[in-house]
Amino acid sequence: MELLIAAQCSESFDELQQKFKGSLEILETSSSSDDLKIRIIDRICYLLYQDSNFGLVKEESSKNRKIVLFLRRLCKLWIDKIEEYKNSNSDFLAGDVISSCAVERIFSSWLIICELLGESAISEIQKFAKIYPTTLDFCQKLLNNDERCLTTIILLLPYSSRGLEANSIFHAPLIVLSIFFLVDFDTAIIIDWLNSELVAISAFLRILKSFERNWETWRNIDVEQSIIITTTSQKTTEVSQPNQKLELNIIELIGHQKSSKSIQISRKSQQIHGSNHQIQIHCNFATCHRRFQKMLEILAEKLEALRKRRLVPENYTRIIALCLRVAKL
Repeated sequence: MELLIAAQCSESFDELQQKFKGSLEILETSSSSDDLKIRIIDRICYLLYQDSNFGLVKEESSKNRKIVLFLRRLCKLWIDKIEEYKNSNSDFLAGDVISSCAVERIFSSWLIICELLGESAISEIQKFAKIYPTTLDFCQKLLNNDERCLTTIILLLPYSSRGLEANSIFHAPLIVLSIFFLVDFDTAIIIDWLNSELVAISAFLRILKSFERNWETWRNIDVEQSIIITTTSQKTTEVSQPNQKLELNIIELIGHQKSSKSIQISRKSQQIHGSNHQIQIHCNFATCHRRFQKMLEILAEKLEALRKRRLVPENYTRIIALCLRVAKL
């Protein structure tokens, strides 16, 4: 747990090494649950990938090659029993419970490891393809974590030219269009990603360049998929009872003098009734291209307005220019 906390609080792998003086090899001998180890390796892999400027600085990858090989050995053990994790639905860390994001964590970590080592992940990608019924199902899971979602997109983009079959659920244009489809092509979400996720600018630039380069091929994808999404609705009912108040006594030290005051807060009791509803959503990728281009057009307008008001970095001009080029293809 100490290593997980150190990893989550670190902004680079070097910083993690300074905070955690022990050896990472304790992961191999530790009796901790798989879930804890998967979370730790997921974070370490991301830090290593981030330090390499998301795969652009190869020297950074070679510097930590020994560590990456160690992570590869551990991660391979989980891939060999990936079927055990696919039906897990727990959202918390406890004992031997595996979290609902375990498969996505392992998948993202493996893609990063292969990228840092200059290896292909094609055979493992095919194993993971058996876990998800459709691209939409996979992307719905990815959207549980924005950072992992955008990182995984970057890692999968090159595989369309590395021998990954066009009918694979991990085919790059299907992944990208599914993500945008599931967020309803909402430009506000894209702007939020660009402003809050370190990986977002690199991811979006690579997405746009890939679509510009492969437009004639990718625009002809005619695939239809459906996904069942569970939504939760809540109804609140106030419970009739005597008005209760919570009293807080606050003592404040001003110089050498103590000052005290009391605050009373009214309390209300409520009952919350929740119910789940399942909705089937249908996606026709042939029409998604037009919505994608329209989204880029609107996004370019919004980013340009923000740039003129100096509310976004000046280097957003590259994104704006690419948005407009792809929107006009």
